[in-house]
Amino acid sequence: VKITPPEFSPQPLPDLVADLRVYLAELQSKTPEEKSQPKNRYEIARTLYRIGEWDAALVEFDALRSMTTEQTKEYNHDQMLNLRMYALARLKRLEEADAALADWKTRGDKYTDFVESVMPLWLGRKEEAGQRLEVALARVDNDRDALFDGACATALFASSESMTEDEKRLWKDRAGDLLKRWT
Repeated sequence: VKITPPEFSPQPLPDLVADLRVYLAELQSKTPEEKSQPKNRYEIARTLYRIGEWDAALVEFDALRSMTTEQTKEYNHDQMLNLRMYALARLKRLEEADAALADWKTRGDKYTDFVESVMPLWLGRKEEAGQRLEVALARVDNDRDALFDGACATALFASSESMTEDEKRLWKDRAGDLLKRWT
Protein backbone atom coordinates (compact mmCIF):
# COMPACT_ATOMS: atom_id res chain seq x y z
CA VAL A 1 0.00 0.00 0.00
CA LYS A 2 1.40 3.35 -1.01
CA ILE A 3 0.36 6.39 0.96
CA THR A 4 0.66 9.75 -0.70
CA PRO A 5 0.95 12.58 1.79
CA PRO A 6 -1.24 15.60 1.19
CA GLU A 7 0.37 18.60 -0.42
CA PHE A 8 1.93 21.00 2.01
CA SER A 9 2.43 24.63 1.29
CA PRO A 10 4.14 26.47 4.13
CA GLN A 11 2.58 29.72 5.18
CA PRO A 12 4.65 32.62 6.45
CA LEU A 13 4.50 33.17 10.17
CA PRO A 14 2.44 36.14 11.27
CA ASP A 15 4.21 39.23 12.50
CA LEU A 16 3.75 38.77 16.23
CA VAL A 17 4.26 42.43 17.02
CA ALA A 18 2.10 43.89 14.24
CA ASP A 19 -0.81 44.51 16.62
CA LEU A 20 1.55 46.19 19.07
CA ARG A 21 2.84 48.49 16.34
CA VAL A 22 -0.72 49.46 15.45
CA TYR A 23 -1.49 50.11 19.12
CA LEU A 24 1.68 52.18 19.47
CA ALA A 25 0.73 54.26 16.41
CA GLU A 26 -2.68 54.92 17.98
CA LEU A 27 -1.04 56.00 21.24
CA GLN A 28 1.47 58.20 19.47
CA SER A 29 -1.23 59.89 17.40
CA LYS A 30 -2.70 61.44 20.55
CA THR A 31 -2.16 65.11 21.29
CA PRO A 32 0.99 66.05 23.25
CA GLU A 33 -1.17 66.75 26.29
CA GLU A 34 -2.81 63.33 26.08
CA LYS A 35 0.54 61.56 25.54
CA SER A 36 2.00 63.22 28.63
CA GLN A 37 -0.73 61.83 30.88
CA PRO A 38 0.76 59.12 33.12
CA LYS A 39 -1.48 56.28 31.96
CA ASN A 40 -0.84 57.01 28.26
CA ARG A 41 2.88 57.54 28.82
CA TYR A 42 3.00 54.20 30.64
CA GLU A 43 1.19 52.45 27.77
CA ILE A 44 3.60 53.99 25.26
CA ALA A 45 6.61 52.92 27.33
CA ARG A 46 5.26 49.40 27.89
CA THR A 47 4.47 48.96 24.20
CA LEU A 48 7.88 50.27 23.13
CA TYR A 49 9.46 47.79 25.53
CA ARG A 50 7.37 44.90 24.19
CA ILE A 51 8.44 45.56 20.59
CA GLY A 52 12.11 45.78 21.57
CA GLU A 53 12.52 49.55 21.35
CA TRP A 54 14.31 49.65 24.68
CA ASP A 55 16.05 53.03 24.30
CA ALA A 56 12.79 54.78 23.48
CA ALA A 57 10.98 52.88 26.23
CA LEU A 58 13.63 53.97 28.72
CA VAL A 59 13.03 57.65 27.88
CA GLU A 60 9.35 57.16 28.71
CA PHE A 61 10.06 55.11 31.85
CA ASP A 62 12.42 57.80 33.13
CA ALA A 63 9.77 60.47 32.51
CA LEU A 64 7.33 58.37 34.54
CA ARG A 65 9.85 58.00 37.37
CA SER A 66 10.01 61.77 37.71
CA MET A 67 6.26 62.07 38.32
CA THR A 68 4.65 62.49 41.70
CA THR A 69 3.18 59.58 43.64
CA GLU A 70 -0.30 60.96 43.00
CA GLN A 71 0.30 60.86 39.24
CA THR A 72 1.64 57.31 39.30
CA LYS A 73 -1.60 55.92 40.73
CA GLU A 74 -2.95 55.84 37.15
CA TYR A 75 -0.79 52.83 36.19
CA ASN A 76 1.12 49.94 37.78
CA HIS A 77 4.21 51.76 39.09
CA ASP A 78 5.99 48.59 40.27
CA GLN A 79 5.56 46.97 36.86
CA MET A 80 6.92 50.12 35.24
CA LEU A 81 10.01 49.90 37.45
CA ASN A 82 10.40 46.23 36.53
CA LEU A 83 10.16 46.93 32.80
CA ARG A 84 12.61 49.80 33.17
CA MET A 85 15.04 47.43 34.93
CA TYR A 86 14.66 44.87 32.13
CA ALA A 87 15.23 47.56 29.48
CA LEU A 88 18.44 48.62 31.23
CA ALA A 89 19.61 45.01 31.25
CA ARG A 90 18.69 44.49 27.59
CA LEU A 91 20.70 47.61 26.75
CA LYS A 92 23.63 46.24 28.81
CA ARG A 93 23.72 49.36 30.98
CA LEU A 94 25.39 47.40 33.75
CA GLU A 95 25.65 49.87 36.61
CA GLU A 96 22.15 51.24 36.15
CA ALA A 97 20.68 47.75 35.74
CA ASP A 98 22.47 46.51 38.85
CA ALA A 99 21.18 49.52 40.81
CA ALA A 100 17.64 48.90 39.52
CA LEU A 101 17.94 45.23 40.50
CA ALA A 102 19.11 46.20 43.99
CA ASP A 103 16.12 48.55 44.30
CA TRP A 104 13.82 45.81 43.00
CA LYS A 105 15.08 43.42 45.69
CA THR A 106 14.07 45.91 48.39
CA ARG A 107 10.49 45.96 47.10
CA GLY A 108 10.11 42.17 47.39
CA ASP A 109 8.58 40.05 44.68
CA LYS A 110 7.48 36.46 44.28
CA TYR A 111 9.45 36.19 41.02
CA THR A 112 12.83 36.70 42.70
CA ASP A 113 14.44 33.45 41.55
CA PHE A 114 13.62 33.94 37.92
CA VAL A 115 14.32 37.66 37.73
CA GLU A 116 17.68 37.05 39.40
CA SER A 117 18.37 34.47 36.68
CA VAL A 118 17.33 36.46 33.64
CA MET A 119 18.90 39.78 34.62
CA PRO A 120 22.49 38.42 34.65
CA LEU A 121 21.80 36.67 31.35
CA TRP A 122 20.82 39.95 29.70
CA LEU A 123 23.81 41.66 31.30
CA GLY A 124 26.18 39.14 29.71
CA ARG A 125 26.83 37.09 32.84
CA LYS A 126 25.82 33.78 31.30
CA GLU A 127 27.45 31.44 33.82
CA GLU A 128 25.99 33.26 36.83
CA ALA A 129 22.59 33.34 35.13
CA GLY A 130 22.64 29.61 34.42
CA GLN A 131 23.62 28.77 37.98
CA ARG A 132 20.85 30.93 39.42
CA LEU A 133 18.27 29.45 37.08
CA GLU A 134 19.30 25.90 38.01
CA VAL A 135 18.81 26.74 41.70
CA ALA A 136 15.44 28.31 40.94
CA LEU A 137 14.30 25.35 38.85
CA ALA A 138 15.30 22.93 41.63
CA ARG A 139 12.74 24.67 43.87
CA VAL A 140 9.87 24.63 41.38
CA ASP A 141 8.22 21.38 42.52
CA ASN A 142 4.59 21.44 41.31
CA ASP A 143 3.69 25.04 42.11
CA ARG A 144 1.78 26.21 39.00
CA ASP A 145 3.05 29.79 39.16
CA ALA A 146 6.64 28.65 39.59
CA LEU A 147 6.29 26.13 36.74
CA PHE A 148 5.02 28.83 34.40
CA ASP A 149 7.66 31.36 35.52
CA GLY A 150 10.34 28.70 35.10
CA ALA A 151 9.09 27.94 31.60
CA CYS A 152 9.20 31.64 30.72
CA ALA A 153 12.72 32.01 32.11
CA THR A 154 14.03 28.93 30.30
CA ALA A 155 12.41 30.17 27.07
CA LEU A 156 14.27 33.47 27.50
CA PHE A 157 17.48 31.50 27.95
CA ALA A 158 16.67 29.52 24.80
CA SER A 159 16.26 32.74 22.84
CA SER A 160 19.42 34.41 24.15
CA GLU A 161 22.04 35.36 21.59
CA SER A 162 24.71 34.26 24.07
CA MET A 163 23.63 30.61 23.88
CA THR A 164 25.04 28.07 21.46
CA GLU A 165 22.59 26.15 19.30
CA ASP A 166 22.95 23.09 21.56
CA GLU A 167 22.30 25.20 24.67
CA LYS A 168 19.29 26.80 23.02
CA ARG A 169 17.87 23.37 22.24
CA LEU A 170 18.40 22.19 25.83
CA TRP A 171 16.72 25.28 27.31
CA LYS A 172 13.85 24.99 24.81
CA ASP A 173 13.31 21.36 25.82
CA ARG A 174 13.32 22.29 29.49
CA ALA A 175 10.80 25.06 28.85
CA GLY A 176 8.57 22.52 27.10
CA ASP A 177 8.90 20.06 29.98
CA LEU A 178 7.94 22.74 32.50
CA LEU A 179 4.93 23.75 30.43
CA LYS A 180 3.79 20.12 30.22
CA ARG A 181 3.95 19.89 34.01
CA TRP A 182 2.10 23.21 34.22
CA THR A 183 -0.87 22.05 32.10
